[in-house]
Amino acid sequence: MGADGHGMRLDRFLVGVAAEFSRSHLQSLIDDGLVAVDDVTARSASQRLRAGQRVQIELRPTAETLAFRPE
Repeated sequence: MGADGHGMRLDRFLVGVAAEFSRSHLQSLIDDGLVAVDDVTARSASQRLRAGQRVQIELRPTAETLAFRPE
């Protein structure tokens, strides 16, 4: 992460990176332990980031996306 994300909340940073997902969905990924900051599982969506930290996220489809099945 660059200096532009310094001081930003984790959930708001993720919205900027994965804009196709809602903030509430990204917050649920944090709650499920699917987001890590510097190889440590993030525990709070309100965690403030510092420049140079590495953020990893395991994206999962939303429940609405899984409801659609091809014929």
